[in-house]
Parts: sequence; C-alpha cells; structure tokens
Amino acid sequence: MKNFIGTGNKNGVQMAEEMTKENIKLKREMLDLSIKAKQYINKNEIIKSIDKTRKSFNEAINEISNITNVCPNLLKEVVDDFISALKESLNV
Repeated sequence: MKNFIGTGNKNGVQMAEEMTKENIKLKREMLDLSIKAKQYINKNEIIKSIDKTRKSFNEAINEISNITNVCPNLLKEVVDDFISALKESLNV
C-alpha cells in the first residue's frame, strides 16, 4: 500500500490498523454501556413491578383483615418479608 502524505513514520497500513483497533475498542465500550443501560432499565422495571405487587398485596391485606378480623399489621409483616426476600433474590 502507498504511504499517506503527512503521516510521519507511520504508513497508511499502520494507521488503518490502529484506527481499526481503536474502533473495535470503542464498539466494545458502547456494547458494555448498552448492556449496563438495559440492566438499569430492567432493574427499574422490576422495582416498579414489585411496588405494584406491594400495592396489590396491601389492598388484599385490607380486604382479608376486614373479612377475617386478622390483624393487618401481621399480614403486612409477612408481605414485607416476602417483598424484601424477592428484592434480595433479584439484587434490586
């Protein structure tokens, strides 16, 4: 291949190789960032879903305690333990 004008000691092939290596490095960094972004989005979606689940459980607790006269605080403790275990198992 011909040498590019103004490249100093490097010829065009060396420059192309360096640019290719840098391009590959940047693409890997972009992929890593993309994966992290997806994980962040998924984690936020999981948290939203867990919050919705907690709300549904709380509504169910109120209905159950109204029907059965079971102390709602006891039921809420069970739900809180369940939600905590769920979050811990999902690392959120």
